[in-house]
Amino acid sequence: MLTSSFTGTLGSLRANNEQEAQFAVILYAPTEVSTALDYVRFRYDPSFKMKIPPHITLKRPASIGNPPNLPAHFHAVCRSIEEITPAIQPFTVELSGYDVFRKPDCNVVFLKIADSSPLWSLHQKLLDALSHFYIGGAADSLEGEKYHPHLTIGNKLSDIELTVLQHELDTGSYKLDFRFTAEEMGLLAQLPNTDGRLEWRTISHIKFGTIPAAK
Repeated sequence: MLTSSFTGTLGSLRANNEQEAQFAVILYAPTEVSTALDYVRFRYDPSFKMKIPPHITLKRPASIGNPPNLPAHFHAVCRSIEEITPAIQPFTVELSGYDVFRKPDCNVVFLKIADSSPLWSLHQKLLDALSHFYIGGAADSLEGEKYHPHLTIGNKLSDIELTVLQHELDTGSYKLDFRFTAEEMGLLAQLPNTDGRLEWRTISHIKFGTIPAAK
């Protein structure tokens, strides 16, 4: 359920900022994972300073455009997402070790997922649910067949930073293996803060296996 204050902020977004509203769907990691990884993320993940907790992306950030009635349009997007939850039951996520997406001076270090099939299935359900908003359901080149569920701990790293972080992970005492039950997903929106700068905020927690409230 979206709050009235959020609806008001969304409605004024285009007029005040000339920005397209964006949203994303994520799976938050539990406190145990956050506590274990905070020191690494503080040093190597820019998302930490943006106060974005460790997470697994289910639907990459996507614009919902600026239609004439933006709040109503976004509520329709949210409703489409909520309608898939009754058929989704809580599932186990196992994080096991790390790996690297290599790109010169823009490397990403992430925790691997032992069995990604439940996340693949959920990602596809989200694409299907949003197919009438996006052609083919995917709004990003890394969705669909190129979707790679993972939990980022280091991002936009130079080659030197990558070498240092890998050495720390290989020789240190960091815990990199976790197991937890995923019971809900978070719906995020990129909205202006009090300074007018855009920031990501969780606007709804959508529990699995629940029937959405009546319209």
